[in-house]
Amino acid sequence: MPNGIRSLFDQSETDKRIGDRPLVDPGCTNREDCLEVDWNADGAVGIEDIFTFLNAWFANDPAAYNFGGTPGVPAIFAYLTMWFTVGIGPCDP
Repeated sequence: MPNGIRSLFDQSETDKRIGDRPLVDPGCTNREDCLEVDWNADGAVGIEDIFTFLNAWFANDPAAYNFGGTPGVPAIFAYLTMWFTVGIGPCDP
């Protein structure tokens, strides 16, 4: 990265430190859940997935509208709950 700036999600760096403390990048800790909330299918969970999910939900996409098994607004909350549980970052292979 330019000017020595290091990215939290740069997989080429194994020792990620800020000061003298290690910076841990756990990525998504559960691959199956990670893939379920990686709505834009880019291999990582991020803010974009929330907007992609909401676009699908408002378009009445059955996978989004019925997410978590309960159709309607509860599907949004089910998705967000899983999204926050999984955390942001790359989905581990």
